[in-house]
Amino acid sequence: MTMDPISTVEAALTAGAVASAQPLAGQALKDVYQGLKALIVRRYGDKPKVQETLKEHEEDPETYAKPLQKALRTAQVENDDEILEAAQYLMTLVQQQQVGTNNYNIQNSGTVQGQIIGGTGHKIDMSFGELPRK
Repeated sequence: MTMDPISTVEAALTAGAVASAQPLAGQALKDVYQGLKALIVRRYGDKPKVQETLKEHEEDPETYAKPLQKALRTAQVENDDEILEAAQYLMTLVQQQQVGTNNYNIQNSGTVQGQIIGGTGHKIDMSFGELPRK
């Protein structure tokens, strides 16, 4: 199920705000998040509601998700390909940051040929291509 463009931008901003607040967040993620916000302000800063709601959303993404979506929709951000591409790119960076085996929260955003998730003490044989010779 794909999100509509406004939901994608809002989700990227939420994910960026939450992830960049984490101490281990990568600098690339933080830079792309700041870049997306700056791009929105540069393009739609003449619409005070967008800028104001964007700031409130950064401070409290859960409370301001719907107001931000409304402000972005009113500004017609869904027609701005550069913002949509930046939001999608930010989402890929956030997904990369979420990979971690401490709680088995694994997200793959590409082709995976084999993946092992689990604790120690298990014997796992994996073969790709031709069957292994004995």
